[in-house]
Amino acid sequence: MAKNGFLNIDAFDISEAGINKLKRLAKSYGLAINAWIQDLQEFKFRKKYDLIMTHGTLHFVTKDEWKRFLSKAKENTNQNGIHIIQIFTNKIPASSEIAPFVNGIADEGELEKVYKDWEILQSKSYIFDDEHLGVPKHQHSANKIVARKI
Repeated sequence: MAKNGFLNIDAFDISEAGINKLKRLAKSYGLAINAWIQDLQEFKFRKKYDLIMTHGTLHFVTKDEWKRFLSKAKENTNQNGIHIIQIFTNKIPASSEIAPFVNGIADEGELEKVYKDWEILQSKSYIFDDEHLGVPKHQHSANKIVARKI
């Protein structure tokens, strides 16, 4: 996003390695990104945003926690601001390598209910192939929503 002209970007992740990689890449491209290590469950909004994105993270906290986070995110989004949210769903079982860590998998269509008071620009349900080093090829089911605060 920073490479495409977005400014004032805040990014956090619980993974130190992930944040360090982001900082290295940002520096190599000469981009300014405010990035830090943070547990989603402890994050406190301190300002309002025009865009909030989360991809591949919410299902790792309990359903109550991700719903609380999205509620706070909605409150801390400027008028006409956008959310792009992706979460694994229960359309197919979680793959064996992540199943012990998936605490808040969403029901199919649950994001649409969370954003029923916003304009839904896109809602997508899909299954995708995935593979990681040392892990056999597997699939995940997910929902993605793009919604605008009206």
